[in-house]
Amino acid sequence: MVKVVAHNPQSLLEDIENAIADEEITTWEKTSGGSLTHTNEKWRNKAWFRPKVNADSIIFNIIRPKGGNVSKDAYAIYHGRFSSMLLTHFDNKVKTIEITALASNGDIV
Repeated sequence: MVKVVAHNPQSLLEDIENAIADEEITTWEKTSGGSLTHTNEKWRNKAWFRPKVNADSIIFNIIRPKGGNVSKDAYAIYHGRFSSMLLTHFDNKVKTIEITALASNGDIV
């Protein structure tokens, strides 16, 4: 799970989605269901982040592929690169980023 505490969580999620749609961010793509997956060929569709907006944060739960699981490597890559993208593009909109080392409530690995 990635928990992003933000000044305006709904606006931040919209900004992320718009930056992906406008190809300002090319390392992530949004699926038709609203989840995010990595675009790197090695990591594409190895997992998805499903966002849930709360009053002060966005929780991005990691979701496994159908019939599979999220490997330790994929878990680490997804969490690390997603956090890196947030810090690179949205540092002025994010207060804190919390990453769980193991799956937590809402994650489906």
